[in-house]
Amino acid sequence: MRLTKGGTKLRYGADWFTIWNANGALNYFDGIHGDTDKRPKDKVTVDYRVEDEKEYFWAAAMIDLDGGQHTTFNSPDMKIVGQGGGVSVNGDTAKSNLELGYGFGKNKGKKGSGQALDGLNSAPDGVYTYVGYTKNLSYTIENYGPGAKTTAIANGDFGTKVNINIVTNPPRPTHENPPTPPEKPVEPKKKEVTPAKYEALPTPPKVLEKPEKPTEKELVKEPTPPKLGDITKPSVVVKKYLFEYEKTSSATSLKVREIDGKRSASGNTLTIRNF
Repeated sequence: MRLTKGGTKLRYGADWFTIWNANGALNYFDGIHGDTDKRPKDKVTVDYRVEDEKEYFWAAAMIDLDGGQHTTFNSPDMKIVGQGGGVSVNGDTAKSNLELGYGFGKNKGKKGSGQALDGLNSAPDGVYTYVGYTKNLSYTIENYGPGAKTTAIANGDFGTKVNINIVTNPPRPTHENPPTPPEKPVEPKKKEVTPAKYEALPTPPKVLEKPEKPTEKELVKEPTPPKLGDITKPSVVVKKYLFEYEKTSSATSLKVREIDGKRSASGNTLTIRNF
């Protein structure tokens, strides 16, 4: 690869890939090498991006596409929006006619000179425009294929003035008294219906339970008659009482006392006065 500042004396050709800047364009040339009749297979891939890695709007033109050269965009967001004479477009691929620059085209080269179209001097033949909003612009240009006639690749990017109409969102008019939107009708409330409550019936058991055997109560036993020897015989106590008749000056009384007991005023004596 050879980098040069440009100018009228460019050292290019042979096996050199030369890059230079001229007239605001980034130019590159894949030099002619080998026998021109064998049509060497040249292929160049270009990738442009800004250091901040942000997305930008790219708009440029591809010029001097002739002799069967074709390009393919590697950036999915790039679109071809316009094309000139002798160029066919299919999606992200553009191809020039095999005879463009040789059999027809504006300012086509002289027969046998090896020169096809003459860059911008041949526009709009061999020209197409493209745009895209992306982080990087990448495409591949080739000069080989069925019947291709070119012997090298020479191109320049961003040196051509391109007018692109961009549709943007127009500013919305401001009103001093913006119209009030109509009120949205209120939907009528649905009548609430309280569902009837039903008591859940008990779920019958899957297996019937075996009834329990009733408990037998103890029978009341008949009372056992007591034996004769166990009966306590009643006892009789005989006490003797003495009845006395006493007459005094103050009263006549009858006294009853036990014969065995002792006589006392408060103990075992019963006195009946005024008898």
